[in-house]
Amino acid sequence: MLRRRMAAVAGGRLPAAYQEVEWIGCSAGGPYINTGLYPTSEWKITGNFRMEAAPAYTAYIFGVKQGSNKVLEFYGNSNNLAYKNTSSGASVLNCGSTDTSWHSFEAAEKTMKIDSTTYTSSSFGGITSITNPLLLLGTFQASGAITGGNTGREIKEIFIENENGVLVGDFVPCYRKSDNAIGMYDLVTNAFLGNSGSGSFTKGSNV
Repeated sequence: MLRRRMAAVAGGRLPAAYQEVEWIGCSAGGPYINTGLYPTSEWKITGNFRMEAAPAYTAYIFGVKQGSNKVLEFYGNSNNLAYKNTSSGASVLNCGSTDTSWHSFEAAEKTMKIDSTTYTSSSFGGITSITNPLLLLGTFQASGAITGGNTGREIKEIFIENENGVLVGDFVPCYRKSDNAIGMYDLVTNAFLGNSGSGSFTKGSNV
């Protein structure tokens, strides 16, 4: 489905007011993208990421948390990549070592696939009725406060499918030409999503 979607929108796919770029990343200050989507454990999130360096802090690719139990997060730290998709709060799936190369990922209910390697947790699942939105390059704390991005990682296009396999988000890295604001353009809702946090994003070359 995702391959068909990519083929269908290839070439000149953003409105003229926006310029697609290879990737967006985080500078200091806590930037993040609010997708406005409220996932369950059964949603699938697919894309590509890179850690600029093995961070000494938790560097989020995406995340949402409600209280201390409902957690859907993918992040890296100084040693490894980790994925959480749980309604119990405690389970963590380690997904290999952190490095500075580009990697693909496919996050599903009980699995995280990094490139060609699939990591599995039978204890994952059970997230329903979450009322905080999914963030890209950030997450929520248990208190409800938001942890935005800091330096350390970059993302390319992100696809999000719901439990029925319907594409509900197709987020393309870009900037708005009128003011050079960096963000993601959602091809599903035809909307530009800028920085909802503080600080600023960095960007790759024009596409």
